[in-house]
Amino acid sequence: MTGDGLVQVAYLHRHELSNSFHESLLRLVTYDQVHAQRVVASRRPIALACPSGALPDTRNTAVGQWLDETPHEWLFWIDTDMGFGPDTVDRLVTAADPTLRPVVGALCFAVRELGGDGMGGRRLMLSPTLYVSGPDPDTGQRTAGVRHPMAVPRRRARAGRRHRRGLPPRTPQRGRSRARPVR
Repeated sequence: MTGDGLVQVAYLHRHELSNSFHESLLRLVTYDQVHAQRVVASRRPIALACPSGALPDTRNTAVGQWLDETPHEWLFWIDTDMGFGPDTVDRLVTAADPTLRPVVGALCFAVRELGGDGMGGRRLMLSPTLYVSGPDPDTGQRTAGVRHPMAVPRRRARAGRRHRRGLPPRTPQRGRSRARPVR
């Protein structure tokens, strides 16, 4: 059930979305309608409410829905507190490679206010949400750890990982987190 080329959009929310995210998603859909149609030809987004403290389990549920309920090749995972360009999905899928780069992500920035600029505005400092690089525990390949506010994994990358580790097909489990926190 792989290879359809379509992209499943997924995000978690707390019953509200930022204006930047909403506007970006609308522009993405409009752009996609007249270009590759990777998003508009897929099902509706996987949008799950996520209470405090349930982030890893809710993320696992969303990924499980993508793997178990759709044939779509890619998952566009996006945080609801950020904006992105209308061609972001096309650019990420184009940058991906089934063997070398089955999971790609965009470089995202955190913003910190430094104080006033003396002219009625604010001074801001941008920093990438990139962390220490190191070997992936499953593949041994050198990777850079990124807080994943935006990522596009390929279906085979997720399903194949379970197979290589000798794990059975995914079955939903409540109350146990399988996600590794990024510190």
